[in-house]
Amino acid sequence: MMGSKTVTILLLVLAASCQHTREESAAQSSASPDKETVLTFDKAKQMSGNIVVEVQREISAAGPLLYFQLISEHSFSNWHYRIEIRNKAGEIIQTLKIRNGIPIQKEDFQLQDLDADGFLDVRVLGGTDKSGQKWYKSWRYAEKTKQYTWMKE
Repeated sequence: MMGSKTVTILLLVLAASCQHTREESAAQSSASPDKETVLTFDKAKQMSGNIVVEVQREISAAGPLLYFQLISEHSFSNWHYRIEIRNKAGEIIQTLKIRNGIPIQKEDFQLQDLDADGFLDVRVLGGTDKSGQKWYKSWRYAEKTKQYTWMKE
C-alpha cells in the first residue's frame, strides 16, 4: 500500500514529465513549417523499424533490379511486418503489409518463381498447421502492372 508521501512524489514526477513534453512540443511547433525534412535512403532505413531481411535481386533474366526489405512493426497483437520494395534509385515502389501469427525469421522470406512466368515472386512463412506442415503467404509479380499481387491459393 502506498503512503501519501509516495503518491505526492509520483504526482510531482508525472507533472514534471508532462511539462517536459509540453516544452518539446512547443519547440517543435515553433520550427519553420516550410522547411521540409528530407531523409536519405540510409537514414530512412535506420528510422523505419527492425529490418529482418534485406535482399537485392534481379527478378528476371532481363531485370529489373529490386531491393526488398522485410521490416518488423510495433504491434500489441500478433506480429506485424511490411515488405518495402525499392527500385535501383532507392525509391519505394510498393509496400506489402503482413500480419502473422508467428514471428518471421530471415530464412522465412523467399524469392522464388512460383508460377513459372520467369519472374521471382515473394513468399513468406505464414505458419504451420497441426501436423507441422508449413504454409506461406505469397505475392505474384505481374509484368503488366510491375507490381506484386496477392496469390489466392
